[in-house]
Amino acid sequence: MVGDTKLHTRTRLTVEDILDLLKLVTTTYRGVIYQQMFGAAMGSPVSPLLANLFMEWLEKQAIATAPVECKPKFWKRYVDDVLELIKKGQVGNLTDHINTIDPTGNIKFTYEEEDKQIPFLDTVLVHCPTGRWVSETSGI
Repeated sequence: MVGDTKLHTRTRLTVEDILDLLKLVTTTYRGVIYQQMFGAAMGSPVSPLLANLFMEWLEKQAIATAPVECKPKFWKRYVDDVLELIKKGQVGNLTDHINTIDPTGNIKFTYEEEDKQIPFLDTVLVHCPTGRWVSETSGI
């Protein structure tokens, strides 16, 4: 990972200071300090940011190291929902590969295969006979 070489131009805090502050805000809830055993504390305002940063790191690693036969042609993620386009019959192989990236082994991806349509967020994507995709609001 490449460090931020311009951090000193934006703040007088050191990387160590920022990590100490991050530790404090991820272990404090309603004024009580807890010992966080793993991950970020539920309810902490910084938890969604940390989760998104981790997911961004994980997906970059997974896509960059994916075997050629299951490398996604298209990848879109929102929070923990991913829509991907890969070669037919390779979704299981890609999922197995992605599940090897998390060094803690605590994050496990699952998948749904397209059967002429697939849900993504609050939309159902429909695969038309022409090969095009159209979206329908799912009403969720």
